[in-house]
Amino acid sequence: MGSGIARVHGATAFNRADKAAFPNEAMFNALRLDPFFQHVARGDAELAPALQGLVGLFHDHGIALVHGDVSPKNILLAPQGPVFLDAECATWGDPAFDLAFCTTHLLLKAVWLDSDALREAAAAMVAAYAAGIDWEPPADYLVRAGAYCAGLLLARIEGKSPAPYMTDDLHKATVRAQARALLLRPQPLDALVAQWQRTL
Repeated sequence: MGSGIARVHGATAFNRADKAAFPNEAMFNALRLDPFFQHVARGDAELAPALQGLVGLFHDHGIALVHGDVSPKNILLAPQGPVFLDAECATWGDPAFDLAFCTTHLLLKAVWLDSDALREAAAAMVAAYAAGIDWEPPADYLVRAGAYCAGLLLARIEGKSPAPYMTDDLHKATVRAQARALLLRPQPLDALVAQWQRTL
């Protein structure tokens, strides 16, 4: 799955024709950046600089086509590899958002189901993706992806679109504590996943 996402990003990196074909910046802002980052920032003075910084980061590193909703429910396994569905908000931006978005789903469900297998799946996905990065230094990419993931983890607890299955207070506290710490002290995505805890 990670290598499939990387192929999409690698194929569109720095391709201005793809940028022109997906003029969905306003929709992406309304469906992703505002409800996930800016909404939480408006209610949290301590983390507001970090969360607002993620919005700027996304636009400043606009180098490829971003799907915007890469999650397990939107991936079909086909004989030739994964097929990514529901790209209605796809736009030009920072491809690190997509890997962070999918990683967030796996880490949340690792807490919800108390499953180390899901954390290991996230680690495998990140490693497979990183092996396919050929448009920039992988280390730079993973730093940005780690920052997005921290913000998304918090947003799925505190944002306008919380994960519907995260109803247990202990689960919420586990995610919230780790996400806040990671926003204040960002980690590359591979390190974030390796250090992720299912329980406090």
